[in-house]
Amino acid sequence: MIAAARPGEEDARLRDLGARDTVDFTGDVPAAVAALRPGDIHVVVHLAGDGLELADLPVPGCRIASTLGLPGDQPGRRAVQATPVMTLPAARPSNGSPPT
Repeated sequence: MIAAARPGEEDARLRDLGARDTVDFTGDVPAAVAALRPGDIHVVVHLAGDGLELADLPVPGCRIASTLGLPGDQPGRRAVQATPVMTLPAARPSNGSPPT
């Protein structure tokens, strides 16, 4: 797994969580990821920034899952499928107990 993080504490935290490599998210993320795994990206999980910038990274036929609602047809000319991932946070009762 390659994660985008700020160098330092964020980088260390993501590596502790299992990232093999990290790239600085303040730079050119697509270029940095492509340099680490040229032609060998099979899945992209898009959590922030411009998802279309990442759409050229995966090999043809692969998927991009986006929490920012990247529509399935937006990658258009790219040979990947986008899967929007959405969630509705459960409201916590006023007494602080977990939702039922």
